[in-house]
Amino acid sequence: MVDLSTVPERQRPGLLEHRLREEVETPFDLRNGPVFRWCLFHVEDNDSVLTMTMHHVATDGWSLGVLATEFAECYTAHVEHRVPALPDLPITYRDYAAWQRHH
Repeated sequence: MVDLSTVPERQRPGLLEHRLREEVETPFDLRNGPVFRWCLFHVEDNDSVLTMTMHHVATDGWSLGVLATEFAECYTAHVEHRVPALPDLPITYRDYAAWQRHH
Protein backbone atom coordinates (compact mmCIF):
# COMPACT_ATOMS: atom_id res chain seq x y z
CA MET A 1 0.00 0.00 0.00
CA VAL A 2 1.19 3.48 -0.81
CA ASP A 3 0.24 6.41 1.40
CA LEU A 4 -0.06 9.24 -1.10
CA SER A 5 -0.01 12.47 0.88
CA THR A 6 -1.51 15.36 -1.03
CA VAL A 7 -0.67 19.00 -0.52
CA PRO A 8 -3.79 20.66 -1.93
CA GLU A 9 -2.93 24.33 -1.50
CA ARG A 10 -1.31 26.18 -4.35
CA GLN A 11 2.38 26.56 -3.72
CA ARG A 12 3.64 30.09 -3.30
CA PRO A 13 6.93 30.91 -5.08
CA GLY A 14 9.76 29.23 -3.21
CA LEU A 15 7.45 27.10 -1.05
CA LEU A 16 7.48 24.18 -3.48
CA GLU A 17 11.28 24.12 -3.52
CA HIS A 18 11.27 24.26 0.30
CA ARG A 19 8.77 21.38 0.56
CA LEU A 20 10.74 19.31 -1.96
CA ARG A 21 13.97 19.85 -0.03
CA GLU A 22 12.14 18.98 3.20
CA GLU A 23 10.85 15.75 1.65
CA VAL A 24 14.28 14.71 0.39
CA GLU A 25 15.96 15.50 3.72
CA THR A 26 13.41 13.63 5.86
CA PRO A 27 15.18 10.49 7.09
CA PHE A 28 13.73 7.01 6.78
CA ASP A 29 12.95 4.89 9.83
CA LEU A 30 14.22 1.50 8.67
CA ARG A 31 12.90 -0.24 11.77
CA ASN A 32 9.28 0.90 11.34
CA GLY A 33 9.08 2.05 7.70
CA PRO A 34 7.97 3.02 5.24
CA VAL A 35 11.07 2.83 3.06
CA PHE A 36 9.50 4.85 0.25
CA ARG A 37 7.19 7.86 0.19
CA TRP A 38 5.02 9.50 -2.43
CA CYS A 39 3.89 13.09 -2.18
CA LEU A 40 1.72 15.06 -4.60
CA PHE A 41 2.08 18.84 -4.70
CA HIS A 42 -0.63 20.80 -6.54
CA VAL A 43 1.13 23.80 -8.03
CA GLU A 44 -1.61 25.23 -10.27
CA ASP A 45 -5.07 24.12 -11.36
CA ASN A 46 -3.67 21.73 -14.00
CA ASP A 47 -0.08 21.40 -12.79
CA SER A 48 1.23 19.09 -10.09
CA VAL A 49 4.53 17.62 -8.97
CA LEU A 50 4.68 14.00 -7.80
CA THR A 51 7.68 12.94 -5.76
CA MET A 52 8.78 9.42 -5.01
CA THR A 53 11.44 9.28 -2.32
CA MET A 54 13.02 5.88 -1.70
CA HIS A 55 15.67 4.49 0.59
CA HIS A 56 18.27 2.46 -1.28
CA VAL A 57 17.19 -0.71 0.57
CA ALA A 58 13.86 -0.55 -1.29
CA THR A 59 15.17 -0.58 -4.85
CA ASP A 60 18.14 -0.90 -7.15
CA GLY A 61 19.04 0.91 -10.35
CA TRP A 62 17.51 -1.68 -12.66
CA SER A 63 14.21 -1.82 -10.73
CA LEU A 64 14.02 1.97 -10.57
CA GLY A 65 14.39 2.12 -14.35
CA VAL A 66 11.53 -0.37 -14.79
CA LEU A 67 9.37 1.58 -12.33
CA ALA A 68 10.03 4.90 -14.09
CA THR A 69 9.32 3.46 -17.54
CA GLU A 70 6.11 1.71 -16.50
CA PHE A 71 4.89 4.68 -14.45
CA ALA A 72 5.43 6.98 -17.44
CA GLU A 73 3.49 4.58 -19.68
CA CYS A 74 0.61 4.34 -17.17
CA TYR A 75 0.44 8.11 -16.82
CA THR A 76 0.54 8.67 -20.58
CA ALA A 77 -2.15 6.03 -21.09
CA HIS A 78 -4.32 7.71 -18.46
CA VAL A 79 -3.96 11.10 -20.15
CA GLU A 80 -4.72 9.54 -23.54
CA HIS A 81 -7.69 7.53 -22.15
CA ARG A 82 -6.26 4.18 -23.15
CA VAL A 83 -5.06 0.97 -21.53
CA PRO A 84 -1.33 1.03 -20.66
CA ALA A 85 0.84 -0.98 -23.04
CA LEU A 86 2.90 -2.87 -20.49
CA PRO A 87 4.88 -6.03 -21.26
CA ASP A 88 3.50 -9.33 -20.03
CA LEU A 89 5.33 -10.71 -17.02
CA PRO A 90 7.36 -13.84 -17.79
CA ILE A 91 6.23 -15.42 -14.49
CA THR A 92 3.72 -14.63 -11.78
CA TYR A 93 4.24 -14.56 -8.04
CA ARG A 94 2.27 -17.81 -7.93
CA ASP A 95 4.84 -19.40 -10.26
CA TYR A 96 7.69 -18.12 -8.09
CA ALA A 97 6.05 -19.41 -4.90
CA ALA A 98 5.57 -22.85 -6.47
CA TRP A 99 9.21 -22.89 -7.60
CA GLN A 100 10.39 -21.82 -4.15
CA ARG A 101 8.22 -24.45 -2.42
CA HIS A 102 9.67 -27.11 -4.74
CA HIS A 103 13.22 -26.14 -3.78
